[in-house]
Amino acid sequence: MTGAPVPPVTVFWAAADPRVLETLAAAGVERVLLDLPWATESDTLRHLDRLVAAREEFLGTA
Repeated sequence: MTGAPVPPVTVFWAAADPRVLETLAAAGVERVLLDLPWATESDTLRHLDRLVAAREEFLGTA
């Protein structure tokens, strides 16, 4: 269908790996939702730090 709008694509539970995020972006994915498992507060904060680091590396702001 030429001229048809392309719907936005979201990937759920994507890996928090900058190479994976780059591959998804190159494929046209507009959004990714990353996993945040139930854990203790300290484990959750460490996991969030890893997610932020992956995002920053992907965006080139690390």
